[in-house]
Amino acid sequence: MIDVGWIGGAPGVPDALLPKTAFLTPPMGPKGRCGGFGQHALAIPTNAKNKREAWEFIKWYNSLDVQYELAKLQVIPSLAVLLESPTLQEKQPWIKPIVIQALAGVEQLPKIEIALEVANLILGTECDNYWAGRKSLDTAIKDMVDGTTRALKEAGFI
Repeated sequence: MIDVGWIGGAPGVPDALLPKTAFLTPPMGPKGRCGGFGQHALAIPTNAKNKREAWEFIKWYNSLDVQYELAKLQVIPSLAVLLESPTLQEKQPWIKPIVIQALAGVEQLPKIEIALEVANLILGTECDNYWAGRKSLDTAIKDMVDGTTRALKEAGFI
């Protein structure tokens, strides 16, 4: 689930601030694409005690009714269909063009199965080694790069 939010789209932003608020999309990369912007997601950790309840909450939060009510409160919806809502377009005519412009250059990337290994086992371990004084900063960074490169090669990415 992606739910994009900006200060200008937050509930309770005084009207006086809106003319002073600008929205910029990230620049396109060399291939004419950009990564996601200003996003956050709801996720369920593997060791969560209430996974079913967490999943029910995510489904509820993403439901058309809830997203519609949030859109009326100036929260940018996570459901693209709501960008066509007359209520949303009347209250916040700037949302649809900004979202469409921003998403035009975004490339959906495949899920990388080794992301957890790289983030937790390699980067996390080497950060711990540095903070605990077991390695110098330079050595920890070199080992992060080497470990990440090795994992990417083994997975066939490079």
